[in-house]
Amino acid sequence: GWTYDGQWDDDKMNGTGLYTFKDGSTYEGEFKDDLKSGFGKRNYLNGDVYEGEWKKDKINGQGKYLYADGSVYEGEWKNDLPNGNGVYTGTDGSRHEGEWKNGVKDGFAFKNYPDGSKYQGDWSNDMPNGNGTFTYANGFTQTGLWKNDNFME
Repeated sequence: GWTYDGQWDDDKMNGTGLYTFKDGSTYEGEFKDDLKSGFGKRNYLNGDVYEGEWKKDKINGQGKYLYADGSVYEGEWKNDLPNGNGVYTGTDGSRHEGEWKNGVKDGFAFKNYPDGSKYQGDWSNDMPNGNGTFTYANGFTQTGLWKNDNFME
């Protein structure tokens, strides 16, 4: 089963403690009424690590998620998904800094691609959509309307 080593109040996990799940993964941090709430660090079985704010057992607030592959998302979270402003850095050298909604890129952002290309502008549905400027690695620039990652005008 699971184990818990930490503070209790009214027969519930309240305060700080270390919870070890059945699969061996862990959460160390703050609890309120048996739920992860406050600041904590979760080590997942697959090697992912999240450190940041929790609310009612969900990742909510500011935090940093280090994926097992070496990529990182740091920023705002809501209901276990990137939501708000954040920065994602890929293992390929790409970097996306901007707005997220329900786990996908959505809103204004800056994106640096591994080949040296850059995009600055609107995103929706996880790709450039709306007004933006794409600067290719060779210096050529396209400014205007983008739809589903394609330049329209």
